Amino acid sequence: MFLHYIWIDFKNELNRNPIIPPGFLSKIENCRKINSGMDVKIWNGYDCRQLLVENFPEYLNTYDSLPKPIMKCDMIRFFILYKYGGFYMDMDRTCLKPLRDLLSNDPDVILGAFRYLFFNFYNNDFLYSKPGSDFMRQCMQNIKLSHAPTNSLQVLLTAGPLFLVKQKLKYRGPDNIKVLYNQVNGCDICKCNRDLSKSNSFPDYSTTSWTDSLDSIFIWIYCNFYLIIFILIIVYLIRKLYFIRKISSI
Repeated sequence: MFLHYIWIDFKNELNRNPIIPPGFLSKIENCRKINSGMDVKIWNGYDCRQLLVENFPEYLNTYDSLPKPIMKCDMIRFFILYKYGGFYMDMDRTCLKPLRDLLSNDPDVILGAFRYLFFNFYNNDFLYSKPGSDFMRQCMQNIKLSHAPTNSLQVLLTAGPLFLVKQKLKYRGPDNIKVLYNQVNGCDICKCNRDLSKSNSFPDYSTTSWTDSLDSIFIWIYCNFYLIIFILIIVYLIRKLYFIRKISSI
């Protein structure tokens, strides 16, 4: 079974020997030890494009037309898993327990999720699939450049987590899709649970490097949504009380 990683040199996408930061290499080595027997594969930018050239040439134009390297990194993971199967993880993830423990009930696909408001948010930094997965095929077929007001939203919608949310909602195929929460998402972009005893893996979102300054505002709103609603309600009630008193004094 494969454990896949991707590291594309954003300054030279076809670099076959990109320099991977030591911190990420230590996380990979830790995961290799915990998941003994798994074939760890680190895909560089050349490998990623060559996978399409040799196996999925009809998608090569879509891949080449994506303007941001992170979009290509997001896109290619679906093709890797469709072709070879196994686990995919971003390099900022830490392993705590063997990933094979997550394969009970023989799922065709595993998605990591956390609850936000009233729906599941599926993150694409942790994925599992059997080779030839019908769900992965659907994802492959629906990737296209999206347009959004911020860098992050464009990335998230093109082939990132919001794209994955949409694909999960519309999927009606035969695959048995298993959704995991604390086992792989003890941390999200807002907080990290102190008790990770139930986690097999967790991410470190502090290393995210493709957001821009405007995105920090949207992330703050996302993480403080309930606080904002509470403040708006208080302001509304204060204004309401003020006008009631003003009218009664006339």
